Amino acid sequence: MPLTAVPFYIGIDLAWAEGNPSGVAVLDAEARLVAYCYAETVEAILDVVHAYPGCRVGVDAPMIIPNATGHRPNERAFLKTFARYGLGVHAVNTRLFEKRFKSYAGFALYEGLKAEGIGFEEGTLFEVYPHATILALFNEGNVLRYKASAPRDARLKAMTKLQTALFELLTIPNSLKTPLGTLRGKALKAEEDFLDSLVCAYTLCYAHEKRCLTFGDAACGVLLTPPPGEKGLLRRKEGP
Repeated sequence: MPLTAVPFYIGIDLAWAEGNPSGVAVLDAEARLVAYCYAETVEAILDVVHAYPGCRVGVDAPMIIPNATGHRPNERAFLKTFARYGLGVHAVNTRLFEKRFKSYAGFALYEGLKAEGIGFEEGTLFEVYPHATILALFNEGNVLRYKASAPRDARLKAMTKLQTALFELLTIPNSLKTPLGTLRGKALKAEEDFLDSLVCAYTLCYAHEKRCLTFGDAACGVLLTPPPGEKGLLRRKEGP
């Protein structure tokens, strides 16, 4: 069954290492972007969440890591559905994260969200994997190679496809519609983070109208994604 509707859907493309900026997009129930923040701290992210009571939050990052090694249970369940499409996930476990991060931002964000009354048990918090949503809704069951590891021309082509799809679905202020060909380095990464935050927010918005898959539970984190082979809502919104 689709999720119940809420007034606001907040997508967070979380920078896993504290000190790096995170994209935070807020969509209303009509799929209009009502706020965007490129937050430099977890506190700034929580300020946005606090400003939109009654919201549902989707984060592109693990919120809970109960296992010392290997994959979390939600990741293993996800792979049973998505591995056949060539989509994998990095193993998330405490041993790896203790080596990689001096301070992992996801833990602080999770505690802050719980203080706001937002959590997995309440159905107001989900982990969202943008690659899965994009594969399912925007790229015909294929992984879209739009990350920095792709050659620049291929990356720009893929990002343009994603940007175009999102801008057709959502109402985006013209001030945030940036031509990708003009961007390089940190500016291009910032646009990627913006698009990922939109995908996270849109996944939540989509889930209140159509059936989505969930993997995991409140003990390991609930991952939300549209089923492969679905289509976007295709509701074109006129930008301001």
